Amino acid sequence: MLYWTIFGVWIFLETMLVLKIILGIIFYKFTPKRNGIFGFRTEKSLSSEKIWKIANVEFGKLFIFFGIIELFTSLSTLLLTYQGFENVNEIIIPLIYLFIYIFTTLFIVIFVIRKIKYIDN
Repeated sequence: MLYWTIFGVWIFLETMLVLKIILGIIFYKFTPKRNGIFGFRTEKSLSSEKIWKIANVEFGKLFIFFGIIELFTSLSTLLLTYQGFENVNEIIIPLIYLFIYIFTTLFIVIFVIRKIKYIDN
């Protein structure tokens, strides 16, 4: 039973990382038009079309970059540690990657907010 729980965490994590990369591509290549629903929406980014474009492209680049790195390290760790997940401590590895995912996402948001903070409209 524990095997399926841990395997489910890995599947969830890998799915989130693939979605992170896909969202990064959307934000980078197909920057959404300024709106109130989809995009990197802050008061500053919504203040002008120029800042909106910069914020979304930068957000997309960083999402792609960190998503690929996280996906590669997560999959390589999964392949290197896979032994049937018989040890309870092995659930810690995917949870650590989940926290890394959350941390890098917060880092990206803070980085982009700081980058657009001093851009003139």
